[in-house]
Amino acid sequence: MTDDFVILVVDDNANNRFTLRVLLSRLPETEVIEAAAGEEALMHTVTRDIHLILLDVQMPGMDGFETARHLLMTERTRNIPIIFLTAVFKAKEFIERGFAIGAVDYLTKPLEDNLLLSRVRFYQVLHARENRLADVVRQLRRQERSLSIALSQAEAANRTKSIFLANMSHELRTPLNAIIGFSEVVARSATIGPEDRKNLEIIYRSGNHLLSLINEILDFSKIEAGRIEVVDEATDLGLLLDEVIKLLLPRAEQAGLTLLAQVETIPAVVRVDATKLRQVLLNLLGNAIKFTRQGSVALEVCGQPATEGAVRIEFAVRDTGIGIAPADQRRIFEPFTQIVTHAIGAGTGLGLAITQRYLSMMGAELTVESTLGEGSVFRFTLVAQLATEAAEAPASKGAVIGLAEADRGKRILIVDDDPDARRLLVQILAPLGFALAEAVDGVDAIARTASFCPQLILMDWRMPELDGLAAMQQIRAEQGEKAPPILMCTANVLGEQRSEAIAAGSSGFLVKPVRRDELFAALEEQLGLCFQRESTEQQKAAAVVISPTDLVAEIATLSDEIRDALRKAAEELSTSEVGALLARVADDHPHLARHIAAMLEDFQFEELIALLHA
Repeated sequence: MTDDFVILVVDDNANNRFTLRVLLSRLPETEVIEAAAGEEALMHTVTRDIHLILLDVQMPGMDGFETARHLLMTERTRNIPIIFLTAVFKAKEFIERGFAIGAVDYLTKPLEDNLLLSRVRFYQVLHARENRLADVVRQLRRQERSLSIALSQAEAANRTKSIFLANMSHELRTPLNAIIGFSEVVARSATIGPEDRKNLEIIYRSGNHLLSLINEILDFSKIEAGRIEVVDEATDLGLLLDEVIKLLLPRAEQAGLTLLAQVETIPAVVRVDATKLRQVLLNLLGNAIKFTRQGSVALEVCGQPATEGAVRIEFAVRDTGIGIAPADQRRIFEPFTQIVTHAIGAGTGLGLAITQRYLSMMGAELTVESTLGEGSVFRFTLVAQLATEAAEAPASKGAVIGLAEADRGKRILIVDDDPDARRLLVQILAPLGFALAEAVDGVDAIARTASFCPQLILMDWRMPELDGLAAMQQIRAEQGEKAPPILMCTANVLGEQRSEAIAAGSSGFLVKPVRRDELFAALEEQLGLCFQRESTEQQKAAAVVISPTDLVAEIATLSDEIRDALRKAAEELSTSEVGALLARVADDHPHLARHIAAMLEDFQFEELIALLHA
């Protein structure tokens, strides 16, 4: 039988072999093989799987010690247990020789039956356990291989999902950059009528809504992948709450709702992840407004001391909305779940799932109390450390209207394979007084960097021929310390992509759709410049500065060279060239330069050409 415990009895005495065979036959599931000499024993180990060897020491030719040494030489036989049988050698002499060459035990002749059977039975049981252990190990290895394969498949699926999300985000953000950006540009025009302005507001609002849906999907993917961390910082809690209410107040008013904030005894500054807390409150209040037809939405915040140096802050978002059925109150926190009860039920179904995950990361739990037809209350409690340092106050900055005198004419290279993206940046930057050049891909960017000598490069990432990352690395390799700052201006928004860009030498990272305030802040930081800004009152006053008659008269004071160049640039619709020319005349004609820059923002090229021909 293949499962039998196989014992090899090696003895030159036939009577001894017979006696041992008869004795060992008492053991169950045992097979006995005989060998009269060491050479014959070695042959058996080649043809059979031997589990135990009973080896006589004193034999003619190859004795027991020599046989054991040969068994020790091969991988197949060196681990077979050997019990020496001897009637000649003393125990001490045996120990010195027998155990040195691999014996595990010894018995002296004449053999006692029960002692022999007990020793053999021990090794038989040990062998059975080793077999079971080997089976377990093999099973574990199979499971390990299966788990390894499953893990590899999961990682591959996760990489595929990340690639898909990155591609989806890029493909959607690229047109959104144009939709949101150009709607902002056109909305600044003083010539569009009320109806067109309302249509632009719808385009702008719809674009931002689509952007928020994309961001929710990406945020949830990052949370699932464990790529989001809590970053506590000194935060002015009152200011944060005020910002949230101001952001949502127009939505509430448009829905005919009252938006309230009831804040009691909160500390001035606490250490908290302000970004996540802001998003949590925006999600909860936004949902409350969305699902409330009439009445009010209230944010209630109350603080009380916790442990020393910490405060317990209780938040509640209360509404008089449609309410949530008891059966749905658990489901609403599941990803992609929507409880659609009226026509406004839209979105990704991720807002509350993200909110709950963020709060869990911050050590809080989100709960809900709701009654159908009466409203809902969402609650959570944060324990935050009191901040010893002051919160960084946000700078109060007015609208950017131009560059300071010393900064006019600074050179910026815009690199993007999308002509709409290049055009948008040109229309934002040229009227301010920057000198601009454009490149359509990475290869073109390297050539334009050498010829134009930009002081800063706005670089897209995904481009044909040579992508932005490779182009940036080549520019830095060629120019070394003389290389200008390079800002990645891209629709690639995953955290690892940002890290990859920074590691490759990017000076900063701007995400499409590009926000003006983020763009201007990055330019101020990288170029060390300071934009000229106006307060709201100054902007209103600047709207009527030059009468048509005075405008024509001031244009007439320009040199023929400047007038001809302006006319040619306007006829070619070259915003960048007009901006460069305005930078040259802004010192002597600041009001004129500002007025023409405003005309460019409003696309009044025909009116500008007419003025230049007057």
